[in-house]
Amino acid sequence: MEKDAAPVWALKKAQDELREVDGVKEQAIKDLRALIQNEKYLNLPLDDEYMMMFLRPTHYYPESALKRLKNFYHMKLKYGIACENIIPSKLRNVFEANILNLLPQRDQHGRRLLVLEAGKKWKPSQVPLVDLFRGIQLTVLGSMVEPYSQICGAVVIIDME
Repeated sequence: MEKDAAPVWALKKAQDELREVDGVKEQAIKDLRALIQNEKYLNLPLDDEYMMMFLRPTHYYPESALKRLKNFYHMKLKYGIACENIIPSKLRNVFEANILNLLPQRDQHGRRLLVLEAGKKWKPSQVPLVDLFRGIQLTVLGSMVEPYSQICGAVVIIDME
């Protein structure tokens, strides 16, 4: 995972396409923080970096970011056990099976590339579905903290052969 700042061209893209400009960005962070604090049942991190994970994909609209954030946590509640133990050491079988790969290069648009080989290569006896789901979550969560991926997005390629 790359926690470094995105390249200059991607930061320009964030300004042009995501409304990531002075004033808008700061106000959106402040507003989202207030919206979260007003939610009785949400006890979440309130640091700027965490806010950005939800604000960038929603073009700095705090209400949309809050909705996205709630959906994220509702999924964790809905799927319970499949959303627990999202720890690399507990998911070694997924990555050793080489069926889930985060490619080192990005596509021509700067998007992160994730390849899931869920066809012939996947052996459910070695990598149960719940572990595969957890591995996907781990990879997606890791990408969500990358400024570059927050701006440019990601592509998931699923090979079912």
